[in-house]
Amino acid sequence: MKYAHYNASKAGVILLTKTMAAEIDPPEFMEFYRERLIPLNRLGRPEDVAGAFAFLASDDARFITGHTLVIDGGQTSGDGRKLNAYPPG
Repeated sequence: MKYAHYNASKAGVILLTKTMAAEIDPPEFMEFYRERLIPLNRLGRPEDVAGAFAFLASDDARFITGHTLVIDGGQTSGDGRKLNAYPPG
């Protein structure tokens, strides 16, 4: 492996940065976030991803490799313009 360690650390830094930027705690932001940014209109729960983990860990997924499975209630399916709408009104 030539770049696995670098790519893993780079992806970690990128997602950590995005997470830290999005972790704004005011209740009104979380309400806005849930209602406006997630098409399924709720935050994810562990049981929302458990089935995918079980599948990927099973023999049924033995020929799946090199892909990511996004389980985010549709959040990343948008173009992100709604993020600039905070704070509301």
